Amino acid sequence: MDWYFWLLIALFVLLFLYLIYIPLPNDIADRSTLAFLEFWLRVTNEYFADLIELLLGPWHRNNVLRVVTALVFSWPRKPPSYLTISWDRLGGVPVRVYQPKLKKSNAAIIFIHGGGWATMHAKYYDPTIYSFVEKLGCYVFSVEYRLCPEHPFPAAIDDCSNVAKALMKKEKEYGIDPTKIIIMGDSAGGNLTATTTLRLTNEHLEYPIKAHVMIYPVIHMFSFRDPSCLQYYALYNGAALLSPVSMARWSLFYLGEKGTHSQVKDLLKNRHINQKILSLPEFSKHIPKEHLALDDPLKPNDKLASAALKAMNPEISPIFAETLKNLPPAMVLTCGYDVLRDEGILYADRLKADGVETNWKHYPTGYHGVFNMPGSKIGKQMREDIVEFLTKYM
Repeated sequence: MDWYFWLLIALFVLLFLYLIYIPLPNDIADRSTLAFLEFWLRVTNEYFADLIELLLGPWHRNNVLRVVTALVFSWPRKPPSYLTISWDRLGGVPVRVYQPKLKKSNAAIIFIHGGGWATMHAKYYDPTIYSFVEKLGCYVFSVEYRLCPEHPFPAAIDDCSNVAKALMKKEKEYGIDPTKIIIMGDSAGGNLTATTTLRLTNEHLEYPIKAHVMIYPVIHMFSFRDPSCLQYYALYNGAALLSPVSMARWSLFYLGEKGTHSQVKDLLKNRHINQKILSLPEFSKHIPKEHLALDDPLKPNDKLASAALKAMNPEISPIFAETLKNLPPAMVLTCGYDVLRDEGILYADRLKADGVETNWKHYPTGYHGVFNMPGSKIGKQMREDIVEFLTKYM
């Protein structure tokens, strides 16, 4: 009797795993590790989170993602011997300060973490930042900016800008050169890197930003059916890599919207784009038609489109800036298996067209999140490429 019972349980488990199995592309980096991690994240971040959203709403769903993320990243780690970590407040904003014990440069990096503006914290990036302190021998200041949906735009960019301005006034305390401040970030942090650098450049500060690095950045909020999003649906639909669904929900949160299921659904169909937006010259100038895949005939959600007009603010979507020509040297990194791939490439092209010194690096087998994936060869290569780029600005 016991033997049959356990056989039935085993068959049930195998059937369950078979039904929810989602194959990843054969050439995707770190495939075996990613398959295990993706499955675990899908069960928690998608299936369980879907249930929470159904019962309690999208904000509580985001809280579940924060808890899961904390479980992944919050294991206690002793920092390496070549640096010390402390907390400070710059411009009233908490920052995690990484100080090299053997200082090689008086430059400073302001790091802005990703997580859809909504889920991550500065300390989660400790191991990734260690490598930059070790190789470059400079201070790194990681910004603990306010998260949405509790604090939508412009809270995060205000925090990042205030940190940069305050750091320029604390150069003696930290022994840094205020003319050598670099801003760097990934994903939503890449967006904040682009927009913060744009804001500070437009304010004509005494000390301009030296360089900025954007790792698979969010560049605008009008591309939920562009080729890189359509590739997600075609090759690994439903996998717990960054999905158009998650990106749509976080974008709505950042814009101050509720992020409801119906809003997300309309955003995924680009129904936040109506004829008024389509007719704007800056929209048609910077968003390629092949990135839109609009309904035919167009069936816009005019209420959502009214809110989406806010997303054309260059401090949210830097692709819409009137000019980028005064920006400091830039590095843009993109990955082949990433829903943000095409907008990152679009921004790199725009930077070059406006005469900004731009280094674009593309990793065809990389995926969203590979930059800080432990043990990843592609992630290591990305960090080495960034170090090589930044060395000349140290």
